[in-house]
Amino acid sequence: MNEIPIAGRATQLKRYWIAPDRWDDYMRVWERIALIRRRCGFDIPFAYADRENSIFTWAISHDNFAEGAARYYADPERKTVSRTDYDPATGAYSIDASRSEGQAVEDYIVKAEIDFVTPVAVP
Repeated sequence: MNEIPIAGRATQLKRYWIAPDRWDDYMRVWERIALIRRRCGFDIPFAYADRENSIFTWAISHDNFAEGAARYYADPERKTVSRTDYDPATGAYSIDASRSEGQAVEDYIVKAEIDFVTPVAVP
């Protein structure tokens, strides 16, 4: 995963492979995450569920990604739906296993790819 840009608009592409029998549970948690992301100033340009191949792809963007990420990772509600933490001082991600209230998004994701993307002009 790329580091969070320090300033400026950025878009992050997220691709998750979902456990085939966990789609409905995952979508319930993702809907809560999407609300929290929006509350922290993120746009969600698209989200696509490819259930046949067990892939969920979505993108988030923010005018100041680092600031939005700091708000998002500090949000108390987010901590109820995810065990992942981010330390902006080091740029490191970690998992807090003590947050195991069930319904954590990590319970449904088999594999993830998360990268920052830069749009290009199409002629």
